[in-house]
Amino acid sequence: LLRRLVGFLLVLREKRLYDGTPFFLGVKFNERMNFKAQVEYVMERMQKRILVLRTLGGTKWGCKATTLRTVYLTYVLPVVTYALGVYGPAMTKGSNEDLQKQHNTAARIITGCIRSTPIDDLMQVARLRTIEEMVE
Repeated sequence: LLRRLVGFLLVLREKRLYDGTPFFLGVKFNERMNFKAQVEYVMERMQKRILVLRTLGGTKWGCKATTLRTVYLTYVLPVVTYALGVYGPAMTKGSNEDLQKQHNTAARIITGCIRSTPIDDLMQVARLRTIEEMVE
């Protein structure tokens, strides 16, 4: 069995099926260890889930802000916070800003605030912490 496994791994290595971003326990690593691949993966998943949140908070009908906040905290935010202690401190400033933009979008959906609302006030009204605060 061990010989078969080693043989299989050698075949994979020969065929170059390794793409440079190993995926282990839900975290994507890359050669530079800046976790850019992980942030992109999280952003993609977050965008899909924010669409659900946007649908629930429609303009003609929709859930209350407390319900939207609960959905965000239980359905969207765990995607961000999973392994944030691992990749958060190593994130680049640009990656942090990208995640924060998605976080701000969700906070706007929850509160109904417009884009010109200052971020600090937006987070306070939505009773959410910024991504940077979560990393610390």
